Amino acid sequence: MQDGHQIELRTSVTHLTDALAALEAAIAQHRESARRVEVRNVALLD
Repeated sequence: MQDGHQIELRTSVTHLTDALAALEAAIAQHRESARRVEVRNVALLD
C-alpha cells in the first residue's frame, strides 16, 4: 500500500512542478509585456 502512496506523491509533485513551470513562464511573459509598454511610454514622453 505504501508503494501506491509513494507513486501518488511523486505524480502530485510532478504535476505541481509542471504547474510552477507554467506559472513562471506566464509571469515572465507578463513581465516582458509590461517592460515593452514601459519602453513605449518612455518613448512617448521624449
